[in-house]
Amino acid sequence: MRTLTSKSVVAATSLALFPIGAIQTPALAQEAVLEEIIVTARKREESLFDIPVAITAITEEQIENLGLSDLQDVAKIVPGLTFDRSVTQNDYAPALRGLQAEQGRNSVGLLIDDIDISSQNVQVAGGGSLARLRLVDVERIEVVKGPQAALYGRSAFGGAVNYITKRPSLDEYDLKAALEVHSESGQEIRVSGGAPVVEDAFGVRVNAYYFDERGSYKNTVSDDYVGGGDGMGISAAFLLQASENFSVYGRLEYSDESYAPQAAFVINGNTTVNLNEGAQAVINGNPTTTRIFSGPLVDGPIRFDINHRTGEDYKGMDVEYFRATAIADWDAGSFGLKSLTSWVDSNDDIFQDNDFVSGSVNGVVRGAFQETEEFNNFRVLSTSASRIGESGCEFQDFGAAGKRCLLIKDGNRPADLPEHQLNLNGNYTASLNGNWDWFVDMSARYTSERFVSSANVATQDAYWRVDGQLGLRSESMRAALYVDNLLDDDTVTDGNLYVDFFNGFAPSGFGYRPIPRIVGLRVSYSM
Repeated sequence: MRTLTSKSVVAATSLALFPIGAIQTPALAQEAVLEEIIVTARKREESLFDIPVAITAITEEQIENLGLSDLQDVAKIVPGLTFDRSVTQNDYAPALRGLQAEQGRNSVGLLIDDIDISSQNVQVAGGGSLARLRLVDVERIEVVKGPQAALYGRSAFGGAVNYITKRPSLDEYDLKAALEVHSESGQEIRVSGGAPVVEDAFGVRVNAYYFDERGSYKNTVSDDYVGGGDGMGISAAFLLQASENFSVYGRLEYSDESYAPQAAFVINGNTTVNLNEGAQAVINGNPTTTRIFSGPLVDGPIRFDINHRTGEDYKGMDVEYFRATAIADWDAGSFGLKSLTSWVDSNDDIFQDNDFVSGSVNGVVRGAFQETEEFNNFRVLSTSASRIGESGCEFQDFGAAGKRCLLIKDGNRPADLPEHQLNLNGNYTASLNGNWDWFVDMSARYTSERFVSSANVATQDAYWRVDGQLGLRSESMRAALYVDNLLDDDTVTDGNLYVDFFNGFAPSGFGYRPIPRIVGLRVSYSM
């Protein structure tokens, strides 16, 4: 069996003991009334106004109004937060305030309902694969900046992103349906609803989604689209209020999603560098020089190998995900006790061209090709040889040749850290008649130039991303025309450097095509 099959199972249980105090809302001046937002960033309910921590709270209304649909969308409205794409389709590498890991575990904790679901990518930066859930039935997103390891675990060195799912109501019925379509042949349907089973004591809630996206770019070898995907998901939750001071919240969720190969392209070396003896000793043929990539990432053709058995594109990646959560909360007056338990079972199946270089001629494979056969296909190789193109100066053990390095990185800037970042968000709403309002939303994000790795050789250019929408809404209905990447900026914003172990250890890299300008329609109805 040549397809990759990897399985990761994560179980987590924790207890938190904390004091409970009265929530005091600051006095509000006359007409300038601010809506109070209750957050749980410090493991207990508090007013956002009262917490001496840098927190951005994104409400359910903001999620809908701004059309936030996945993790990268959250970065559009949170200054200092970035989500860079990693090697696999369902993995992202989050960073806050420039604290980014080039390899291994993220520096930002990812949580759902206060439970850490951060993972680790050994080969490159990454660790968001278990959290790459579509933002369905989320009540609030809390982004906490600064070291938070005491509250959120070892991944939260730079901060944490916590997704709070929507609790069932104990006294109200609700139902909501939403439809989205866009110009790149994409569509998504979402349905959610809840009901009290026993008033003031027991409530249930369910939600489901289905999506299908074609992708925006083609593989020039097969002329088929890449970068798209399809899938479905469903969840069911209950809330038991056993007494005035004791409650239990439970949630089961399942998703099955498939993703085509990413819209990635190879970045070949463009600069010749001399190799020291240590590096020469591990490179086939013992060359004295090699070529690395330097300067800004530039666009290139998408040329994946096709599957020589079928004559078609490789399938890409299938992700099957199951998660069960149980949260018990006991308020004893002067103190409280909370139990958080979660079980995650994630299965990934990948089968794709691994080097992003085609050995095909007129659709027939005639040259060398690399298939991904197992998830950690390069784990052993990446720990036994120097990452020439990526790390430059890290000391590596070359066996008999001893520990060597290519470049000195003292004083270099960290990877993926822009000197300047700017987030601008604006909204205008006016009454159309007694029942309807019309609105305009605009968001703009500027990111300055940054280095791809701490070797400070390759860079990613500065870029702007501007999105907007125009719509109508009433108490139960909402419709909006939206545009993503309004300026159609094609700057390459994501990329990684790596070593091609099967072609003479040639330092190379790959970049990802950004989304083009997309025009779409979002419609929702609630009751």
